[in-house]
Amino acid sequence: MNKNIIFKYALSSLFFVCMLGSSQLLIADTSNISDLKLSEIETRISSLNENQLIDTRSSLVLEQQALLEEKENTQSPNRSKSITSRLAEITAELSAIQKALAAIVGVGAISAITDDGYNDNVPPVITIIGSNPASVELGDSYVDEGASALDAFHGDTPVTSSGSVDTSSVGSYTISYSATDKSGNTASASRVVNVVDTTAPVVTVTGANPAVTELGETYTDAGATASDASGSVTVVTSGTVDTETVGSYTLTYTSTDESGNSGT
Repeated sequence: MNKNIIFKYALSSLFFVCMLGSSQLLIADTSNISDLKLSEIETRISSLNENQLIDTRSSLVLEQQALLEEKENTQSPNRSKSITSRLAEITAELSAIQKALAAIVGVGAISAITDDGYNDNVPPVITIIGSNPASVELGDSYVDEGASALDAFHGDTPVTSSGSVDTSSVGSYTISYSATDKSGNTASASRVVNVVDTTAPVVTVTGANPAVTELGETYTDAGATASDASGSVTVVTSGTVDTETVGSYTLTYTSTDESGNSGT
């Protein structure tokens, strides 16, 4: 049987050993790691003795924690992708180390050997996708980009969200995210969504434009209407028409919404 297949089978078989002996053991998701990389991990880990396995595990856990913190704060998609790839490798290495330790000292002693303060009490790290805070124009549709979560010992973790955004009303809204790993550790994060109004009212002149009136007659302005995403707005007219004097006159219509945006 191919060594890579044997290694993957061994990792899967370890799950049943864990169920029988200790819930502390780690099960690695190796679906995103190449067979060649898994083979390299197996070869390297199998050459270590007990003390080397424990020391290597400690170093990997520290690296894992540092990468998780960096992933939470990085703004670079390329760096985030690189970190995710390395975290998957670390998880596979930790699983292989625990398999090797189980063969040396027995499943029952694993939790004592690997008790470094990180097991089963480290919550997932939630990464909010997209802008935070985010902005959406009044009256537009808002589609939340969501969030992802990565757990130090269980890998990708489902994220649930709560909260809503009323895009028909200017204001700040909060979307909350929560992720709970298989050990019951929960992490939370939130995104602020600001509904803003930066669009001026649309003013429509009523009647003819330009309009004509006869010298000496009375001119009655037909006015104008205005519409705005915020709702009803009023129109203010400025300017006059002197029907006693031939000439051109300008009437200006202005509408200002609650956010201070003016259209003319």
